[in-house]
Amino acid sequence: TTEIYTLSLHDALPISRMPGYVHHVQWCVSDLETTLNNINNKFNFRSTWERSGVNKEVLVQAGSVRFLISQRMRGDEGDELGTRVEGDELGIGEDEQGYPWLWCRCRETNHHTTDSVFNICLEVGDVGKVFRQMVNAGSEVIYSPRTVSGGPEGDVDVAVVSSPCDNVIHSLVNTSRFSGGFFPGFNPVKPSSPNDHFVKAEDRKS
Repeated sequence: TTEIYTLSLHDALPISRMPGYVHHVQWCVSDLETTLNNINNKFNFRSTWERSGVNKEVLVQAGSVRFLISQRMRGDEGDELGTRVEGDELGIGEDEQGYPWLWCRCRETNHHTTDSVFNICLEVGDVGKVFRQMVNAGSEVIYSPRTVSGGPEGDVDVAVVSSPCDNVIHSLVNTSRFSGGFFPGFNPVKPSSPNDHFVKAEDRKS
């Protein structure tokens, strides 16, 4: 049987950051550019934040809805930058200067075969407490609670656990002490043409 885990109201942040509030949804895809073109042009999203390393990743946004689109990187670049920690079966890389690199189970195969959602990131009031509640309810530890430094822009608390759904994980974050953009390590998307969707000032913190 599957145990159901709950989040305590005692961990609540202001109403826009309730415990369990979805911070963003992360997809693993085989072709980042094609996916971005489709979601931006057909569904009126905009590319706002990006980074490159173990994955190529771009955040797309429409209002308060945010999708982090990730294309895994094979070969020397990804292998050198990715440091395996807990949860090898799902794949995770650690970046001391930013949000952890996450990828789906396809990282253990030679080719990505199915584009899919694999991470539902939750904004919570107390990452350590919610992490312990979820582990006690049956979630597996993928990334133990720790603080990611954003330098002068502040810090983000983060942990990652499994969910009852195969190939879906939950990153748990608290960004209340971070005044920057999406997460430490991400940079604003720079437009390369007048038709590109790019970050605006009001999107620096949502």
